[in-house]
Amino acid sequence: YELLEKEIIHKEELRLSNECYKIIVEQTDSVVFEWNIKENKSFVSQAWTEKFGYNNACKNIFKEIKDKDLVHSEDKAIFEGFLESIKKTNMHNQAVYRLKKSNGEYIWCRTSITSIYNDENELLRVVGVIVDVDSDIKKYEELRTRAESDSLTNIYNKGTFEKLVEETIVMNTGDKKDALFIIDLDVVYMQDYVTEVNLHKKAKELNRVLSDNYTDLSFSFDASVSIGIARYPQDGTSFFELFKNADRALYSIKASGKNSYCLFEEELYVQ
Repeated sequence: YELLEKEIIHKEELRLSNECYKIIVEQTDSVVFEWNIKENKSFVSQAWTEKFGYNNACKNIFKEIKDKDLVHSEDKAIFEGFLESIKKTNMHNQAVYRLKKSNGEYIWCRTSITSIYNDENELLRVVGVIVDVDSDIKKYEELRTRAESDSLTNIYNKGTFEKLVEETIVMNTGDKKDALFIIDLDVVYMQDYVTEVNLHKKAKELNRVLSDNYTDLSFSFDASVSIGIARYPQDGTSFFELFKNADRALYSIKASGKNSYCLFEEELYVQ
């Protein structure tokens, strides 16, 4: 009698658990799926059809994603790495990438999975959820752009520019020559200028474009521009060194007459 009672209680608990699971799956707009490794079949919730427009009667949702080439080309390495992680003995894994809907639109999604193993550490099932995080990521990108850019001109602010230059210097393996330009109007970093002929050409071009007569309905004025240039790596191997020497070259050209450019030369600044 006691065994029968325990079995009845167990079945009732299982029924309630399944009911709760069914309610959660039906009420969420995220895609819930379960992949049975042994039988190579999947359960995929109706949200796969409602949100993405694909048939949810698929045997393997990951195979479906790969066969239909639904992952954005820039995110395929992330997705492949995520699939590889499932084969390992990690219980929980997740990845963020863009998935294509049936109308061709890509949206950012976060896929989280839990792997279930038997006592012999053999993978039995993978249970997971695909959550639409598109609006969150786009809001984050917008906030990051605002933080990194000048609100008026929409160009990088000084802190972001310095960070990008430092990253570029770190990535330089020594086979390319770069240059930092300091201009009265902005700062310009030229990557891989190859020869100093190109440096002179670019400086003259900047002088020509930025030096002009500006006429408005109410007034007109002549604009001139002075440019100081420091070369990487010979004039500095960090943003600070390049900026300092480009600034010295800038003031040198200002002292000798505006509307031109000057390359930093060490011997000119020996005190």
